Amino acid sequence: MMSWNRISRRRNVETRRIIATTSFRIVTLFAGLFILGGMVMTITSGLYSQSTMRQQIRREVENESHETFADAGVADVRHLLPVVQGLIEHEPGFHYLLQDPGQVIVAGNMLHLRPVPGERWLAWSHRLPKEINQDIVYGIGYTNHCLA
Repeated sequence: MMSWNRISRRRNVETRRIIATTSFRIVTLFAGLFILGGMVMTITSGLYSQSTMRQQIRREVENESHETFADAGVADVRHLLPVVQGLIEHEPGFHYLLQDPGQVIVAGNMLHLRPVPGERWLAWSHRLPKEINQDIVYGIGYTNHCLA
């Protein structure tokens, strides 16, 4: 026959194992949820920041283009040429490309691009050869039928 003390000790050991295992699982679950929550918050914050930056860049480019057309008065190559040349000299952070109807570069600080109206994300700035310059550039393209 087993003594009452031995049975009591055995029950205590089994109870401790269950409690230890359960508490470990609870702590692990809590830590996992905490890390997951932190990751979700980081991703959400990053996406929000990226969206805000894109909107700010879009507004800045649109404002710059409206200012350029307003300064030229008329939206043709002949009137835009002095304005674009002035902007290139005084706005080093912006990239400009003015092409005539034959797609020949008239003014600008970028290499030739195929004219495409509307928003564009360029994989590189087209200022220098691609091997040297890896900047991503956002821009808005206008063709003569978009200028009127």
